[in-house]
Amino acid sequence: MPRVRKAHTTVAHSPQIKKPQKHIEIDKPPSPPRVIKAQPYMEPKPFKPKIEHRYIKPADFKLPGQELSERKRLQLEEQRRKEAEHLEAQRRFKANPMVVEVVEVMQRGFRCNHSV
Repeated sequence: MPRVRKAHTTVAHSPQIKKPQKHIEIDKPPSPPRVIKAQPYMEPKPFKPKIEHRYIKPADFKLPGQELSERKRLQLEEQRRKEAEHLEAQRRFKANPMVVEVVEVMQRGFRCNHSV
């Protein structure tokens, strides 16, 4: 009987995805050192907003019922003023002089005859 050869164990390897590169070494001058351009470090300061102080005057406008309400307000003020004048005139009461006939009757004495 012939001898059976023993199979070699399989070695795992990755498939070649890209083509092989030719490595040709050329004498290149050394590249300059890499320069990092960074902004200088600033000390943090508290935020202060720039405030503009300006006054904006709104345009004048009137609402539809504003004229009517103004008229009513003026009428009410006039009515209150007249009422205040009337009350002031009542407060400053000034008595009229007595009629001469009444003065004579009072001087003689007022007699009242009551018959019950």
